[in-house]
Amino acid sequence: MRHTTLGPGTPMRRSTLQTPGEFHALAAYTDVYRPFGAEQQLAMSFPAGWADGAPRKVCLAISRRGGDFSDEDVLAAALLRTRLSHALDRLAPAAPVPAAVTRRESAVLALLARGLTNQQIARRLAISPRTVDKHLEHAYAKLRVGSRVAAANAWLTRGTPEVRARR
Repeated sequence: MRHTTLGPGTPMRRSTLQTPGEFHALAAYTDVYRPFGAEQQLAMSFPAGWADGAPRKVCLAISRRGGDFSDEDVLAAALLRTRLSHALDRLAPAAPVPAAVTRRESAVLALLARGLTNQQIARRLAISPRTVDKHLEHAYAKLRVGSRVAAANAWLTRGTPEVRARR
């Protein structure tokens, strides 16, 4: 669950995160997984619109018997994750009016729009790449976008009031 709620949410095999012994030691294994024969899981999360004025995430876990999920399965899940996210965004209630981006988010977005990577932005601003990632996460919500390209486009067309930076 930590991977899907706190991590990037990309598709990941349980076997990448836990040993079989750790998995079998879980209380949920005895009560849930073993009765269904769910020895292997693939989990991911994705943005799914808004709930109570905040971005919402949905977690999807796929279980099966037998061998672990292949690299092709993980790739297919990544493609599915993108499509599901777009579909849920279209079906979700309207997002709240976005807040203005902060000065620091503005600086990060300006460098992002120039094509810099998170590592390059971090070096330029003397912050960690993780801090850059957090600034972008907050800016995405404020700009109502879900990707780097969409954020860069929104920033480059920032003449609209909701995209202007807070002073």
